[in-house]
Amino acid sequence: MKGPGSTTARGRVAEKLVADHLTNLGFIVVARDLRVGRDEVDILAWEGATLVVVEVRSRRAGAMVDPLSSVSRAKQRRLRAALARCMVDHRARDGRIDVAAVVGGALVDYIPNAIDYTET
Repeated sequence: MKGPGSTTARGRVAEKLVADHLTNLGFIVVARDLRVGRDEVDILAWEGATLVVVEVRSRRAGAMVDPLSSVSRAKQRRLRAALARCMVDHRARDGRIDVAAVVGGALVDYIPNAIDYTET
């Protein structure tokens, strides 16, 4: 069941919080929960001429696992592939992958260029 306290519901709230934060910083949010092949991009946005894939990690307050360290190597590879595809689709010359951490419904950290998308 996907009620108000579910992981899915928390994720949507976290993504909205981060999207609003980005908009306030002057980003142009293109999409949320975007399907890119078999993968999903939480937020796709422009910051100037740079296309940005934002991975949103959300945890309950007091969670044992730090949201930022929960981005596995496999997830990083999928994010790189998704960014490459989005850059072609949106004719972007520059791109990066940012990570946002939301804990207990509050944005606690936003790390631009958290994952080097050129790494293999």
